Amino acid sequence: METASPPKSRALGIAQLAGSLCVIGILWLGVFPWLADQPAMSQRIKQREELGIDLGSMFYTDLEIMGEVEANLDAFKEKHPNALWNPWSEN
Repeated sequence: METASPPKSRALGIAQLAGSLCVIGILWLGVFPWLADQPAMSQRIKQREELGIDLGSMFYTDLEIMGEVEANLDAFKEKHPNALWNPWSEN
């Protein structure tokens, strides 16, 4: 017969939460900014900013550049109707 493991103590749960928040804080405030300052990453960030891409955007569909992307996709679909087959489409 198996015995149920005892429930976690409140102190253990608080310690785990505090540890998780510390790890997130170290990543967010230390590691990620350091990575952004590295030459390869800062070059990519600069390229995207020059394209008008807001790296903090919640939804990339809200970006101005997406209008051009959608137009190119529509033109591609018109030229190659079966290239992007979708099993759930009505056709």
